[in-house]
Amino acid sequence: MSNAAERQSLMILDEKVQDLLSAAKRTEELLGAILRTYETACGKWPDLSDNNFAAVYAGMSDELHVLVLRFQALQTRHQGVTNLVSSFLELNGAFALQQLARESRRENEEMRQLSERMHRSHAESYSGRCSGGQKPLTLMPSLPRNPPIRPRWTRDRTSLSQAFSLCT
Repeated sequence: MSNAAERQSLMILDEKVQDLLSAAKRTEELLGAILRTYETACGKWPDLSDNNFAAVYAGMSDELHVLVLRFQALQTRHQGVTNLVSSFLELNGAFALQQLARESRRENEEMRQLSERMHRSHAESYSGRCSGGQKPLTLMPSLPRNPPIRPRWTRDRTSLSQAFSLCT
């Protein structure tokens, strides 16, 4: 159960990191589009030009780009951890299967020995009862004989043509 919970937690974390990365990239693209629109407007109307505004947007764009790179590094590290945890969980599962196989072999050996002892015991008990090479008498219960089941058309005394018409 804990293996499934751990894998589910890793999947949820991976989805959240992917969402963060996607949101940061989209925001970076939007910020770039706003800055390009501002620069185009400043080209048409020079009195709108304010160097502080452009510098602030350029700084924000740089910070956002750094965040995107950090999210990508975080996603790469998370994928590495996920692969490592998956390997450990698979190794743990393989170890459990190996232990189960050992126990199964041990139980099979015990059952074989028990079967051999019972066979020897059974043979000894019959050899002690019978003298002079006589074989033990085996009684089989007789089963009552039931009358054979007849097809419906013979029980009802219907004709063969009526029986075929019932089938179709």
